Amino acid sequence: MSRDKLRLPEYLQHILDAIGRIDRYTKGMDKRAFESDELVRDAVIRNIEITGIAARFEDAAVWPRPLRSQPSRNNPSPHASQYSAH
Repeated sequence: MSRDKLRLPEYLQHILDAIGRIDRYTKGMDKRAFESDELVRDAVIRNIEITGIAARFEDAAVWPRPLRSQPSRNNPSPHASQYSAH
């Protein structure tokens, strides 16, 4: 089992923790109050970023990416899959 798969519970906990903080920071706020409070907006944005980062690691642990070929004269795109027909 890969190291990332072993850390999957940690990634999921980071996501849950960030969602909990967003909920706490915005509890009882309406849209107008949220938009006028720069500190809360910044905190919420940061926790959305944390969620995205953790989700990216969680995704990599569950769904490993296929190997990518290096760019060459016959295959100029570095993003072309090694499995594609040349």
